[in-house]
Amino acid sequence: MPQPPVIAIGGPTGVGKTALAIKIAQKLNTEIISVDSRQIYSELNIGVGRPSPEELQSVPHHFIGSHGIHETFTAKDFQDQARSKAREIIQQYGSVVLVGGTGLYFNAFFNGFDEFSNVSQELRESLNAELKDNGIEHLSSKLRELDPIGGSEIDLKNPMRVIRALELILTQEKPLSEIAVGKSEPFEYKSSMYFLNIERKDLYSKTDSRVDQMIQNGFLHEAKNLFSHRQLNPLKTVGYTEMFDFFDGNCSLEEAIEKMKQKTRNYAKRQITWFKNQWNVQEMNATEILNLIQ
Repeated sequence: MPQPPVIAIGGPTGVGKTALAIKIAQKLNTEIISVDSRQIYSELNIGVGRPSPEELQSVPHHFIGSHGIHETFTAKDFQDQARSKAREIIQQYGSVVLVGGTGLYFNAFFNGFDEFSNVSQELRESLNAELKDNGIEHLSSKLRELDPIGGSEIDLKNPMRVIRALELILTQEKPLSEIAVGKSEPFEYKSSMYFLNIERKDLYSKTDSRVDQMIQNGFLHEAKNLFSHRQLNPLKTVGYTEMFDFFDGNCSLEEAIEKMKQKTRNYAKRQITWFKNQWNVQEMNATEILNLIQ
């Protein structure tokens, strides 16, 4: 059975997606598109688990360090730019490998996503007033009630993302996944989707070790250099938030690292929930997936 032009590798953080994608890309003599909403930023490196220089040199990667933290980059931007790049790669090599853990970006790429269109100013102002009066936990709870699956993918500590998700759901009166499907044309090339996962205890052990390695690799220095930009949306993410709390004197370094590990595990759990619900494919390990690629 011939391999479709698009090979997508999804799964939780720290599971080994990059290494597998590189092996597949080398096997097919093609290139990789990263589907990661934080690795696109050039200023973020250690804290987002960006592939090593050696990995990036082994196979051409796209959408890693490609944009600055001061730029606005949405799921719709990813859809348009990644689709265009995928077409170029397919035309040149016959296939392309997509790899990452950002479900919203995968959904935008495959199904189409006209992001945040036709949202009334009144609704936006109302949600922002709720945020001011009741806090992010109130809005996050509302999002989870309206769309449990879509809410599992959103960073529920990020006010901008929560408000935008609520704007879509309340305007369209549909969950996020259905809105994405209905708003634009699906990507025209056929694809194979693979859900990479391992035993939960092994995954959590790997994510904890990964955090320790980040600290050893100089993550504190990276976070310190970005501290003055903490108000920017790309920095309101796991790792940087905990380090900024440490720099503010709100916790010890040990507490910050432990919080970082816990939130990374929580994020991995949300990713697993999303891929299970959205992709409807069997979970496999790296060897099983690689053996299916012809």
